[in-house]
Amino acid sequence: MLKEKKEQCGKCGVEINGNNLGDIIEAEEVLVCDSCSKKHRLYMIAELNGFRLSKEFNNNRIALRKKILWTSDKMGRWFDAGDKSYIESVSDYYDFNLFELQSDILESLVCILETFIYPDLEEDYSNKYPELERLRLEVREHQDKVLSYLERFK
Repeated sequence: MLKEKKEQCGKCGVEINGNNLGDIIEAEEVLVCDSCSKKHRLYMIAELNGFRLSKEFNNNRIALRKKILWTSDKMGRWFDAGDKSYIESVSDYYDFNLFELQSDILESLVCILETFIYPDLEEDYSNKYPELERLRLEVREHQDKVLSYLERFK
């Protein structure tokens, strides 16, 4: 009789089962437990928010393109095709203006925030992470500004 292969968390090594399955992260698409997935999402939130507040976010298209690709890689190749028929590269964003690039970064940050704060849409988690909820609202406001600039310059 064949034994079923047990999956282990790619970060901490704990055995993964139906109760602690977290996510697939990193460019290598590493399977991690729920605890490591939460730590990874908090790391991503801190990194993207720090970048959002930096000078590079406001005027460096190359840095924005690189951060979009970095985000995709860190989140398990978010933007690549599942069958690998399309693999994202920095040239995919060559024709994007500054506001389009900023919008992509902000959308990624909002998505990570919302999946962290609201893992189950059936339940209300808004009071569980008040500081992250405030950040989500702040980023949404920033995103609205960027989108209004986009509308003006199209």
